[in-house]
Amino acid sequence: MNSLADDRMSNIKRPPTVWITQILLAILARFESSTLFLGLLVLALATIPLALFTTSFWGMLRARAYGRWLGVLSLALVWAMIIYLQISRRPSHAVRYYDYDYPTQGPGIVVALILLHATFFVLVARLAFARKVAEFFQ
Repeated sequence: MNSLADDRMSNIKRPPTVWITQILLAILARFESSTLFLGLLVLALATIPLALFTTSFWGMLRARAYGRWLGVLSLALVWAMIIYLQISRRPSHAVRYYDYDYPTQGPGIVVALILLHATFFVLVARLAFARKVAEFFQ
């Protein structure tokens, strides 16, 4: 019965409406697949840091060398993201992002940022280059 339907379909000329509909569906499918692709790309980009952090944590838990270097990479990426967010948050107008209630809050934030970046630097440098850390991951 299937062969009879196939023979009948091959003998019938496709009407222009069917052609136009198929072309339109192909175009829509292409656009839908590209938005689906972009959605999957965004999802993949969102899961990459999770996979990186999880793999580095697991590798460090098991004292593997890859865990050490993935940990260095993870911390460096987090630190780079913090720096990027601090640099890119410049207002395009004269109003500042933060209004301080007291004159000591401005210098306090500067000290806190210096401590934050110094802590990240020391942590990344020691994880990458400290002798005891290297011995632990042997």
